[in-house]
Amino acid sequence: MLKFTVGAYAASPSAQGWDPEKESIYLQGIRSLPNAEAIRGLELPFFGTLHRHDPDRFLRMLDPKWDFVLTLIPGVMERLQSNPKEGLASSDLESRQSAIEFVGLARNAVETLCQWAGRACVQGVEIHSAPQLGKPGVESTWQDLSTSLQEVASWNWCGAGLLVEHCDRYKKSQPPAKGFLPLEEEISAIRSLKAASTPVSVLINWGRSAIEDRSALSPELHLAKCL
Repeated sequence: MLKFTVGAYAASPSAQGWDPEKESIYLQGIRSLPNAEAIRGLELPFFGTLHRHDPDRFLRMLDPKWDFVLTLIPGVMERLQSNPKEGLASSDLESRQSAIEFVGLARNAVETLCQWAGRACVQGVEIHSAPQLGKPGVESTWQDLSTSLQEVASWNWCGAGLLVEHCDRYKKSQPPAKGFLPLEEEISAIRSLKAASTPVSVLINWGRSAIEDRSALSPELHLAKCL
């Protein structure tokens, strides 16, 4: 049976404020969906802790049979509001180190999830080639991204892989949604890595690729570049 990881967090009642009872009902509703046996697990947003409001209580709401994917993009975008230079691809050393430390918090959350489940329950962790280009003083390179990836891939991720989720690249001709590195440079950074204990791959997000070129054809073209 083909199974799916559900990115349900965007529709969660917690997006409007923390209400444990509503969140519990929401998660139970996911488990009760028709063909729920096809749900492999959930994509979880990461802001710095396993759950933005109450990590311990949130853990008790999850199904221990689920697998998980952690996405760092909500936290990355939030942190860019206070430091536009921050990101794994940043040419500003201090800002790049801050981004690496943020990824380290995600590694801790992965370990917490696996200890709770008693198994390697995290499939992957989505990381990104921030910062957003086009802003004054903001620079990034694939070489800086490579250096960051080399470090974070050396950590113990409890069996989870690292996924560089491609977001729309910066283009002078249009306002960006994310404005990170081009896909070709993300691929170059990954291919430059020396042997590491954790695999690093590219993740193509259909919507983000379509946004980049304002075309429904872009995701397929981006997939082809990854082969």
